[in-house]
Amino acid sequence: MTSVALSSIAPDLIRVADGGEGIVYRIRTRPTIVYKEYKEAQRPTLNVAALQDLIDLADQLPPGDRVRLLSRTVWPKSTVVQGARVIGFVMDAIGPGYYRRYGLRANPKEVLCDWNQLIYQSDSVPEHMLSEVPRPSTAEAVELLQDLAQTVELLHRNGIVVGDMSGKNLVWSIRPSSVLLIDCDSFRRAGSRGVCAHKESPGWIDPTLHGQPTGKDSDVYKMGIAAYRCLWRDSTTTVTSQLVASRRSQHVPAALVSLIAASVGDSGRPSAADWVTTLGSLYKYGGRPTLGATSTAHSAPVRPPRVRLQFKH
Repeated sequence: MTSVALSSIAPDLIRVADGGEGIVYRIRTRPTIVYKEYKEAQRPTLNVAALQDLIDLADQLPPGDRVRLLSRTVWPKSTVVQGARVIGFVMDAIGPGYYRRYGLRANPKEVLCDWNQLIYQSDSVPEHMLSEVPRPSTAEAVELLQDLAQTVELLHRNGIVVGDMSGKNLVWSIRPSSVLLIDCDSFRRAGSRGVCAHKESPGWIDPTLHGQPTGKDSDVYKMGIAAYRCLWRDSTTTVTSQLVASRRSQHVPAALVSLIAASVGDSGRPSAADWVTTLGSLYKYGGRPTLGATSTAHSAPVRPPRVRLQFKH
């Protein structure tokens, strides 16, 4: 797509969200598209070349990868200009399948199923509340992780770093399992400056970076954080290899526990491709992942054997 003139969409803009970098608008005449306008303070340092590079990437991918990219991200489609100045971009809107009704039963709201919804869900909902947010089983959580890993592997294979992966920037749906990456203008070419200043979300900061830019390795760290928090519904701020290893369970395969522990370690982390391979190996018989027997109140927990994974670098 060529650049879009702000004047051509301005009469139809409806403000829907306000973030640190910009304001997101729905376009009344184009309901499947939204517009992100950078705030004035961001514009002097905006890396327009990096934004255009992301836009161009989608058309440079093989057809299968392009379909995957556009179905699992809200990828930038075109810059928006005011005169000769780039001030934002348009992208696909988040689809209705990622929203559910939640809130007071008398007046529930449509809420986005972001990753935090996987972490903070309670097992029961008060009678005066309504929640249509799904509660994924362990098998469904593994399917979500597999879907996320496949997208991150595609990005890494094409030289793209996610960077600010967090509980707010991952949204999900089950039946079918799908994880959508949003805030895609924080993505960048590995080793290059991004569209805006480097950022990471609290609770998802890679402790090995010490203020340095994120990379593929830190994306894998955040995949480990995402996996730990959704499988054990634990919002612990600091997730270490030792903590993950201590949470071994008959409900989570030993190979997956080892994968997560290696991903949040300080060195020797696996790759996104290793995640795809390891999670794929759980689908031994097709269909749902095979996670082992479920314990009952009368059966003693069975601790799975330790599995040491070897990763190529």
